[in-house]
Amino acid sequence: MQLLGTNSRRVIASLTLSLLLSIVACSTSTTSGGGGGTGASKGSGGAAGTGGQVGTGGSTSRGGTVGSGGNASGGSAGSGGAGSGGAGAAGATGGTAITSVGGGKTLETLTPSEATQLCNDTSAYFGKNIPKATMCKEAGLGYAVSSSAPSDTQLQKNCSSKEASCLQAGPAIANCTDITAKCKATVAQYSTCIADRAADFSQQVSALANCATVTMPDLEAVWTFMSAALPASCALVTDLCPTLDIPSPLPGTGGTGGTGGAGAGGTAGSGGAGGSSGGVTGTGGAGNSSGTGGTSQAGGATSTGGSTGGTGGVKATGGAAGSVGGSGGGTGGAGGTTLPPGGLPGDVAKAAGTPFVAAHAMTRTLFAAYTGPLFKALRDSDKQEKDIGIVAATGLVDLAALSTFCSGTTCKVTTLYDQSGNGNDMWRGDTAANAPMDNGEAPKLCDLLAIDYWQMADGTKMPIAVETGAMWKSKAQCLRNRDKTKNMPTGSKPQTTYAIFHAKYLNNNCCFNYGNTGKLIHYTGPGTLAALNFSKIEFWSKGTGSGPWVMVDWEQGVYAGNTAKCGSGAAPTADCTTTGENPNPSVTFDVVTTLFKHDGVKHWAMKNGNAKSGALAVSIDLPTLPKGYSPLKVEGGLGLGEGGAGDTNGTGGFSEGAVMAAETTDATDDAIQKSIVSVYGK
Repeated sequence: MQLLGTNSRRVIASLTLSLLLSIVACSTSTTSGGGGGTGASKGSGGAAGTGGQVGTGGSTSRGGTVGSGGNASGGSAGSGGAGSGGAGAAGATGGTAITSVGGGKTLETLTPSEATQLCNDTSAYFGKNIPKATMCKEAGLGYAVSSSAPSDTQLQKNCSSKEASCLQAGPAIANCTDITAKCKATVAQYSTCIADRAADFSQQVSALANCATVTMPDLEAVWTFMSAALPASCALVTDLCPTLDIPSPLPGTGGTGGTGGAGAGGTAGSGGAGGSSGGVTGTGGAGNSSGTGGTSQAGGATSTGGSTGGTGGVKATGGAAGSVGGSGGGTGGAGGTTLPPGGLPGDVAKAAGTPFVAAHAMTRTLFAAYTGPLFKALRDSDKQEKDIGIVAATGLVDLAALSTFCSGTTCKVTTLYDQSGNGNDMWRGDTAANAPMDNGEAPKLCDLLAIDYWQMADGTKMPIAVETGAMWKSKAQCLRNRDKTKNMPTGSKPQTTYAIFHAKYLNNNCCFNYGNTGKLIHYTGPGTLAALNFSKIEFWSKGTGSGPWVMVDWEQGVYAGNTAKCGSGAAPTADCTTTGENPNPSVTFDVVTTLFKHDGVKHWAMKNGNAKSGALAVSIDLPTLPKGYSPLKVEGGLGLGEGGAGDTNGTGGFSEGAVMAAETTDATDDAIQKSIVSVYGK
C-alpha cells in the first residue's frame, strides 16, 4: 500500500474536521424538525441533503431533496433561507415551517396566545399543503357513505353535490381542541405529526375513487380510509398527550350546504320542546310549537298520584299513572305507581304510564296476557312456514314446536309479531310489496334473518334472529314495517327503546339497527331516525376502548355521544374531533341489554347491562342532542337488521326489544332489566 504524502494527509484531516463539524451541527440543532425548513435550493446538506432521511426532529422526513435545516446550519449558504435558526418548528414534509411557536416548548407550557397561534398556523398549513380538490373529494366521499345512496347513479350525484359545495368554500382548515395539562409533546413533535398528517391525507385520498365515477364497491376503501390509524409521528404525540385530539383537516368555510340524497326530508315534527301539563287529551302543537297539552289534569285517568304531578316536561316523573301529555313534551307522569316485582316488561311499562307501542321477541311473551305467536319460521328445506308461540305455563318460546318444525334443516324468520296490540309486526323484506321506495327507485330488498340459538346457564337453547355475512354485502338480512305502523313516535315526540343483542354476531359496519326508522327506504337527513345500534362502528363516532358500544342511528351518523368524527360525512353542524370519541364505555357482556331514550328536543341517554345479571349502567346521559339534530324529525317506521336507507353491511343477533312513545323513568328501566335477568340469567 502506498503511503499518502503530508499534504494529502492535511487535506484529509481538514475534510474530516469539516465533516465532524457538520455532524455536530445536525445533532445539536433544535428538535423542531429543522427550524427553518429543508426546502432551500442550496441548503447546508448540499446536493445529497437529508430531506429523504430521518429528520432532525426524530421522525421520518419525506420532504425536500436538499438541506438538513438545523439551527446550526444557517451559515451563508442557509438551509431554508433566513430565519432557519430554530425559532420556528418545521415539518417533516416539504420543508415548510408549521408554526412560529418555538419547537422546543412542550404543549402544556404554551400560553393561551401561543396555543391559539399554533392552531391558526395548523389551519394555515393544511390550507396551503392540502389541495382544495383533495379536501373536497374527501368531503364528497364521506357524505356519499353517510347518505346511503340506493344506486351508483345517486351515489355519484350525492358525492359530486357535496364536492361542488366544498369547492365554493375557502381552503382547508383545522379543528383544534384545548391543550390540557400533562401534555409532554413538544411543538416540534406536534409539527412533525401535522405535516405527516397532511401528506398522508393527500396521498390516501388521491388513491380513492373520484365522485364522478365512484360505485358501491368503492365505498369499502373509503370506509377503510376513515377508520385508519394516524401516522406514527402522531401516535408519538398522543402517547405523550393522551387527551389531545390531533387536528383533522376540514373543508373551509363559506360554501353552500350539500343538496342531500334521494328522498324528501322528514316530517315537520309535531311536538315542541316544552309541552304542557300532562293532560289526558293533550294534542301538541303543529310544527315545533309547545302543544296544548290538554287541561290541567295532574296525570292519570283515575288517580292524581305523586307529589309533583305530571308535567309533560323533559323528564316528567310525577303523577300516578298519567297518560301521555302534550305531544310536544314528555310523559304525563309515571312516578306514583308501585311497579310489580318481577313483572314482564310490557306490563311494567304500562303500569308506569309509558306503554309499549311495539314489542317483539324471539324468546318469550312480554305481557302476561299475551297468548299469540312470537314469530313465523320458514323451513329452508321446503320453504314451509309455521307460527311459533309460547308455552302457557312459562311464557317462553315453544322450543318443542320449533325443534320439530326445523328438524334436519335450518330455519329463518319471516315475521316478528308485535305483542303491544298495535299490529306493528315486522315482515320479510324480500318482496317488492314490503320495500316502499320514493323517487321511482327500484325496490331495495333484503334477505331473511336466520334462526340461531344461544345456550342459557341451565342448558336450554333459545332462538335468536341473526344477520351474518361478509363485511361488505349487496343485501342486508332484515325484517321491516316501514309504512304500516300505528302509534309509533314521529317528529320530535319522546321515545324510549330497548333491545337485547348478542355480541357474538356484531361487526363494525352499518347497520344492524332495531327500532324507529324511515317510513320509506330512503335517506332523509340528520334526526330522521332514532334506532338502537350495538356494534363496533367507528366511522362516524365511537366510545372509549375498542368497543362494542351502545349507539343510536340518528341518520347521517351512528352516534356514541354528541361528538362525531371530523370528515366522516356526519352532519356538518355536529361537534367533531379526529377520533370522534365519546365517554361511552365499551360493553363486554355476551348478551347485552341496551336502552336509549330522548325527549325529541334536548335530553337523550343510553344504558347498558348484562342481560344475565345485575343492573343497568349509564353509557352516556346528555342534556342536548347532537348539534343540528334538534328537533328530531323521526318518521315512525320499524326495522331490524338494516339502516334507514336499507344499509346492508351490519351484522348482529337479536332476542327481544320494544319501543315506547315516551321517556321512561329510571325506575321503569330498572324494572325492565330485572325482568330480563329473571329469564336470561337462568
